Amino acid sequence: MFIPKYTSHAKSRLNERDISREIVEWIMLFGETIFTHGSTKYYIPKKDIKFLRNEIPNFEKIKKKLCKVIIVADDDTVITAMKKNKRILKS
Repeated sequence: MFIPKYTSHAKSRLNERDISREIVEWIMLFGETIFTHGSTKYYIPKKDIKFLRNEIPNFEKIKKKLCKVIIVADDDTVITAMKKNKRILKS
């Protein structure tokens, strides 16, 4: 499994928002990406979540969070994580 690095800001945001590193790693591994503001945003669209059922152990436990979190990263370093509260618009 892919293991990213984390900035101190990312560590505190993950803790504040109750987002596990496991969620971050799965989103970065299977998620779609958008390049904005010099960083890459990783997310899993709700329509794609069903395809991950056989790929991710303990899927049922974490499926809701997988499609509600956005990870912002620069290369293999997580900068921050946020809850997705609206649709992602691709340009």
